[in-house]
Amino acid sequence: MLSVLLGCASTHHQKGTGEYLDDGIITDQLKAAVPNEPDLRSCEITGETFNGAFQMKSFVASRQDINRGLVFAKGVKGATAARNAMLVKGQQ
Repeated sequence: MLSVLLGCASTHHQKGTGEYLDDGIITDQLKAAVPNEPDLRSCEITGETFNGAFQMKSFVASRQDINRGLVFAKGVKGATAARNAMLVKGQQ
């Protein structure tokens, strides 16, 4: 029984089953909500969540779009942080 419980525990580098499901829900909520957000509609934001922190990946039109995306992601229920991996088009 102990080995079963330890198998579901998380470490700094590996997620437990419950955390994986929670992170998946946060990711799904963010991806579903972005097209409904007027300021982010034109952005194709993708990314993934790890331990509640969503890392946003995308090419956007301006630094302002990055800032809007980060503020938006931090406001999603369950998200503990938003990390930027977005790039402004033409400034790579």
